[in-house]
This record gives sequence, C-alpha cells and structure tokens, in this order.
Amino acid sequence: MHQFDLDAAIRVYYESPELRNAEISEIFKGISAATINRKKRRVKEEMRTRGVHTWHPNAINTTLAYEVWGLDIKDLEHRRSKLMELGMYEQNQSRRVQGRRSEKPLCLS
Repeated sequence: MHQFDLDAAIRVYYESPELRNAEISEIFKGISAATINRKKRRVKEEMRTRGVHTWHPNAINTTLAYEVWGLDIKDLEHRRSKLMELGMYEQNQSRRVQGRRSEKPLCLS
C-alpha cells in the first residue's frame, strides 16, 4: 500500500516542470520502483503520441503526467481548501491509497 501526499502533489506540480523518480516518490509515498516505472511508461507513451519532449531523458512532463494519472490540480487545491475550511486538515498529511495493479485514475473522494 502506498500513501498519496496531497501537499507534495500540489507543491511538485508548481515546482517541477519535469518529474523524475524522486518527485514521483514524494507524491506517492511508499511506491515501488517498478510501479514508478509503470507510471512513467504510460506518460512517456502519451508524450510520444503528443510530441512532448523533456530536457532530461529520464524525466516526464509534469502536466501531462498529472493528466494521465487522473490528478486534476485545481480539484486537489479545492479539496485541500475545503478540508482546511472544515478544520479537518493537517499539513503534510498523507492519504493512504490501496496499491493498484491497473493504472486507473486515482480517486480521492
């Protein structure tokens, strides 16, 4: 099982135009190297289809990665704001997510 880190997902989106393994590990705490590679492979396939390139050969485009993984940054920000408004939010909290074999979009609701 891995944990989805909401704060890291939002921070990394704005900090890093390209993602490498370290950033992916920050977003999905406890994720295995094999799962990281599977996630990156799906994004790289989409990058090839759309003609998107990166500066580093082992990196993937952040915006496209979030799209492929089903992470909507505006929705993530809204959810964090709502949790804060309701007093249910602790900074740097991670949400446990059951690991999946299939690469379906992550649902946080």
